[in-house]
Amino acid sequence: MDQLTEDAKAIAQAMNVIDDVLALILKHVRPQLQSLPNALPDPRNPEQEFDITSLQSRVLASFPEATAGRRLSSMLLTNAAPLLAKANSLPLDANPEQLEPLLKYLSGVWLGLYFLGIPFIHPWEPVARHAERNGYQRGPAIFKAAGDVYREARRRSAGSPASRTAEQPAATVAPPKGPAAAEREEPEMLLLDPNPIAIRDRAFQDDRSPDFVLAAIGACYELLQLRLYLQAGGSIRHFVFRSTLQETFQRGADPRTGKDPADELWALAQRSYGLRDGGDNKKQQIVVIDPDETIKRMPPSVVLSTRQGIFRSRLRRSKDGESSSDEIYYGADGNRLTDTQRDLMRSVLLKREDRPEDLIVTATSKEKFKEFCEELRSAPMPPCIDSARTSPA
Repeated sequence: MDQLTEDAKAIAQAMNVIDDVLALILKHVRPQLQSLPNALPDPRNPEQEFDITSLQSRVLASFPEATAGRRLSSMLLTNAAPLLAKANSLPLDANPEQLEPLLKYLSGVWLGLYFLGIPFIHPWEPVARHAERNGYQRGPAIFKAAGDVYREARRRSAGSPASRTAEQPAATVAPPKGPAAAEREEPEMLLLDPNPIAIRDRAFQDDRSPDFVLAAIGACYELLQLRLYLQAGGSIRHFVFRSTLQETFQRGADPRTGKDPADELWALAQRSYGLRDGGDNKKQQIVVIDPDETIKRMPPSVVLSTRQGIFRSRLRRSKDGESSSDEIYYGADGNRLTDTQRDLMRSVLLKREDRPEDLIVTATSKEKFKEFCEELRSAPMPPCIDSARTSPA
């Protein structure tokens, strides 16, 4: 048997074992993620705060063996070795069909080790290296990359010494104080997400297929980083397209779960944003909008901090490979934005003023939100809904 066949067998075996280990981790991660407190923490009561160490300890406590973390992390690392070696040996312009399974599983290995509390960057390095040229793939890699934007923003806003640079002294890290300053301060995070239900569905839907397990553990990571950022008091403005919600509401209840999408979105606002019925959190807002032409030309599902930017998927291209006249091509599926692109998109979103037809979900009551959803259900659909924008990563 030649060496190529031996390599293929080793990689196939590694993928099977990694899939089983990640499914086991995911089985315990999701219940803990669901049980995170809904309400934002009271800064005067540190016991209400929640961090990743708590999640990791709860996950490990769910396993019967006292050495579960060591055993599972060893399995992940040992079986990832042939994947890591193969990915590092492939050139940046390698066939995407060769790269996709390798990088997808290496992303899963990093995520699995993270939830086990094992800091080990090596499985992620080839993923990030190939992403510089080819973009992040849909699934665990793009979820992880988006989650890292929230994670970095949370660490930086906390003013940790490790997050400071010579250009970023301690005095500039701390946000302005007082209610007036909070009103003036622009949000650290901007999120353009036509279908916010999609990520939550990926994290909590029950499926045992390898691709789902990998995507679900990535979605859990992104949701966790978003919630930790919000619970730390980070500012965010989350824009949702009215047309996408309308399309979702008019399709009715999810046939798999029987849940009404309006209830799902309200639950997302409660769970992720600590939403209190009728409360008004001006630092953390979900806003339903009718996007103008400039926003429509932006990539769908963008995560922007003041320092980083990630988009999930590119806009369509014409058959000749060039961008059509009404679209802007941003590169491969899911990738980092350049500083110029990031700042331009932030400027577009920040300049957009609230309009009478907008709904700030996080400043309304559940009753009024349900009324808003019923109006969307009965209203005629606007023309040219781009369904490609509504699909999950």
